[in-house]
Amino acid sequence: MLELNEKAEYPCRAYVLVLIYAGGGASMASSVRGESLERLVRLIMLINSGKPISASEAQRQLKCSRASVYRYFKTFEAAEELPFFKDRAGRWRVTPGSQFALRLGLTAEEILSLVLARQAMGQLAGSDIDDALTNVIRKLESVLLPKQKEKQHSLNRLTSVGQPESRKRDQPHLEVMQIIGAINEHRRIRLTYRKLSQSKPESYEFDPWHLHVQPGAMYLFGYSHKSRAARMLSVERITVFEPTGAAFQPNDSFDPSEWLHGAFGPWEGELETVKLRFSGVAAGVVAEKKMHPSQVLQVQPDSSLLMTLRVPLSPAVLRWVRGFSGEVEILEPEKLRTAV
Repeated sequence: MLELNEKAEYPCRAYVLVLIYAGGGASMASSVRGESLERLVRLIMLINSGKPISASEAQRQLKCSRASVYRYFKTFEAAEELPFFKDRAGRWRVTPGSQFALRLGLTAEEILSLVLARQAMGQLAGSDIDDALTNVIRKLESVLLPKQKEKQHSLNRLTSVGQPESRKRDQPHLEVMQIIGAINEHRRIRLTYRKLSQSKPESYEFDPWHLHVQPGAMYLFGYSHKSRAARMLSVERITVFEPTGAAFQPNDSFDPSEWLHGAFGPWEGELETVKLRFSGVAAGVVAEKKMHPSQVLQVQPDSSLLMTLRVPLSPAVLRWVRGFSGEVEILEPEKLRTAV
């Protein structure tokens, strides 16, 4: 005879109320509270265990009246989202393959958000993290109820995620967990790295502090023993990454936000005060998007837009400014005007 484990994982009470509300409306949901709600949750877990539950078995397990048990069963009949059905003997069963669905109160929209997130992380394709994320999504999708799956498939057909231009890599992706492990355990590593300005890579020791992932690229921040300074490396250009056996003291003062520059992306370089005046269509386009945390926008009497921000003059900044050719005036700095 089935016994209820008092320490079993119960579905979230809020989730149970949502199911009841969907089937029986607000009046039914408001009537199920306190001890009655606790019993209903326990009964759901009994049926969810996979064994058929009769009215007499439910009464014995819940220690309540037969009338209460029938009231709970009537709730199940009204709540269509519950994967339960009544067999010919009048016992309640869980739909085959659905007994774990109640333990995960995810909506189809939440599952879809994970799918879209995976699509947006194209730069991790082929890595250990990509494989793990794929497995997580498959496991989550496996516990969706039939109606949730239908909704998820419908929403998935209506959405897509754009991918940035892919880079030519010096080698297949490093194992992301290998990098994270070195950061977490403060392991000094020896790497071989090629700068864009160099034709040949260099090898040196490096203390990894932080891994930054963004659409199209991954960056590793840390201390370079070659330059004796903090550096930012593009993971795609690391060809060797191996432990030295030495450890390093973590840099608790490191703040990655000082290296990240909003929509322009990570870049090393001295910050410059940039002042730009946009006119025409460009003024409206620039006003709609926040490119950098430091930006200040001021609408001028002639409807032009004045932008002031502090950024390094990275290639991303130069490309962005050039894209408004004819509708942007570079007020300062002079070096930006010359470069563009």
